[in-house]
Amino acid sequence: MPRRRPAEVMFDAIHMATGSVNHLPGLPAGMRAAELPDAGASDPFLDDFGKPVRESACECERSTGMVLGPIMKLINGPTVANAIADPASELNQLVATEKDDSKLIQEVFLRFLARNPTEQEIKLSTEALKGSAAEPVVVLSVGAFTGGGPKLRCSPSSSGGRICDGFLRSFDKTALDVRLEIPSGAGPFPLVALIHGYAGSKTSSEDIASRLLGDGYAILRYSTRGFGKSWGQVNLADRIEMAGAGAGQSFPASRSGGRR
Repeated sequence: MPRRRPAEVMFDAIHMATGSVNHLPGLPAGMRAAELPDAGASDPFLDDFGKPVRESACECERSTGMVLGPIMKLINGPTVANAIADPASELNQLVATEKDDSKLIQEVFLRFLARNPTEQEIKLSTEALKGSAAEPVVVLSVGAFTGGGPKLRCSPSSSGGRICDGFLRSFDKTALDVRLEIPSGAGPFPLVALIHGYAGSKTSSEDIASRLLGDGYAILRYSTRGFGKSWGQVNLADRIEMAGAGAGQSFPASRSGGRR
């Protein structure tokens, strides 16, 4: 019967696949979770996935169930996000140095799926890489929302304006999945930031966004932490999300550059 991997094995596997160095609190960098000497050294990821507290010798202390919280952490939690984003990781070094897309795709498959890709998978992956590189990029002035200088990928909208999608970094460097809709005509435009409800995303509130766009407002929508494709931990309407929304309002929605 298939069983979920123990918390320590999953933690170590994430860092082994990405080739990143983990940093468990109070322990030497790179020490594996499977080597933890006692219950006093831990990590939220390990706790959420059932690492036992070692109050008894019974294996029944260990939890192997699956609930929504740990699943969300596998999708976009800080352990996975930090391992992928680590600039010194073997994965990022491979992306930077390997010029052959087929070899890069093969290495990624071996690292994460422990098998070679099929010819169809190589074809689809190569098309995805080339399609991403060929998309037009518009440089937008974004102010405090990201600390300056990101690029959003934009395309013409049916109303004659532009729709721009991409990831911007909030005040705490969390990458948020953002959609900026710019009306037709010359800017700058007044900006309205829309925040979705629980379990929504940047595509929520489409009817409200359409009406405001028709009235000449630029619309900034983003998936809050842990929802859509945004990274970070799920929060309700607390100070973290309010700070992110406040930073987003500095977005002047004016172009500082052209197509590149």
